[in-house]
Amino acid sequence: TSSREIFNHLNYVLAFFNGLDLIFKQLSDPKVQLHISAIVIGG
Repeated sequence: TSSREIFNHLNYVLAFFNGLDLIFKQLSDPKVQLHISAIVIGG
């Protein structure tokens, strides 16, 4: 896997979770909060 492919996948994952966060921010009293503090890439 090239570094470009990793970068593209990482951008997709970040965009996905950002969109998910925008959806769940609209909830008035969510039962669960998700906080991502790091993304680890290993081979």
